Amino acid sequence: GKGYVLNGSKTYITNGFLSDVVVVVAKTSPEKGAHGLSLFLVETGTQGFDKGTRLKKMGLKAQDTSELFFEDCYVPAEALLGEENKGFYYLMNELPQERLQIAAECQARAEAAFEEARRWTNERIAFGKPLFDK
Repeated sequence: GKGYVLNGSKTYITNGFLSDVVVVVAKTSPEKGAHGLSLFLVETGTQGFDKGTRLKKMGLKAQDTSELFFEDCYVPAEALLGEENKGFYYLMNELPQERLQIAAECQARAEAAFEEARRWTNERIAFGKPLFDK
């Protein structure tokens, strides 16, 4: 039956090493640019799909990050997520929500860091005096 052959690699994929299924964005109509992208579900163990080693990073060490490799990786038509060439639209539909979530998390982390710095400066004694005089 009709299927697709995926070739290429992806780097810095969150949860890529431990995943059982990955969503892959691939060009199905390269001449259409962004309008020729499709989404595919690819299961671990699919021939031609390999995972690289876990990448070392500075933060979020409990969350694995890895490379993914696709070499003549055949996926059946049923692996297409949504409609062919609509992948860009699906991704852009979710992107604003993801950015808002990330912004809220960053704001919360900044506030926590500021409060920790304030607590520390109020408690710290240097040269016999409080570092920050209330």
